[in-house]
Amino acid sequence: MFFTHFAALFGETEHPPLSASEFSDGFVEIPYFFLLKQIVLDVIIKYFLYNLYMSIFAFVKKIS
Repeated sequence: MFFTHFAALFGETEHPPLSASEFSDGFVEIPYFFLLKQIVLDVIIKYFLYNLYMSIFAFVKKIS
């Protein structure tokens, strides 16, 4: 889940590829909300993993 938002920028998402009908009006809706959600989830998960790692490290350091 490390580069999910970068992969989403290059089209590697769970969304199907754009069809020709979506280009008919000259405007294609870019899933900004989807990208923002992926970035926020990445940041939250990394923050909690970092806190978990630091608490385990402090606990091990306190024991020894």
